[in-house]
Amino acid sequence: MLSRTLPWFTSTETRSGEDSETKVGLIIGSKPGETIVCDSTSINLFKLAWGLMGQRGNRTKIITDRANFPTDLYILESVAKLSNADIQIELVDFDDATHQGVDEKLAERIDDSTALVCLSHVQYKSGYAFDMQSVTQKCRSRGVRTLWDLSHSVGVLPMQLADWGVDAAVGYRLATPRDASMRGSHVSVSHPQGWQITQTKNRSV
Repeated sequence: MLSRTLPWFTSTETRSGEDSETKVGLIIGSKPGETIVCDSTSINLFKLAWGLMGQRGNRTKIITDRANFPTDLYILESVAKLSNADIQIELVDFDDATHQGVDEKLAERIDDSTALVCLSHVQYKSGYAFDMQSVTQKCRSRGVRTLWDLSHSVGVLPMQLADWGVDAAVGYRLATPRDASMRGSHVSVSHPQGWQITQTKNRSV
């Protein structure tokens, strides 16, 4: 059951007469119950990465972009260090890749030890946009979880997280200046434990 008690405000707090989570869910293509608005992007990314890695089984590798947002890289490194396990962060150079090239590079790096692929939908420096649907499908075919940072693409690029099978996502800058301070997370309802991966004493991302 998704808790509605959050650290700084209730998740049913509204800005224009509609449930914020419903509005965000429409923008990112989530199903009802898959989206929650709370916390900072960094906190949400840590919680989701930690939760997904907690279900990794014998897999020990996280794949991410060397040119990813520095804070995202720091958070992934923290998850690896705090896990008390032999978690490896593998940095991939996607800078010169086409969308087709990204699939090829991922195919080369993903193996039976890969637990998670974590990427920013849009690179903050170059503006390169990953083909989220293609990358997610490639990962799912190998049993690998996906975690996306949508901070530079929400409200700009079309996305259908539920239809594409995205396991989890975070983001901010949602659609308009009025909602610019809103931060949220998505967890697929098809995930075996859903929001339980982030719950601690009745608090969820």
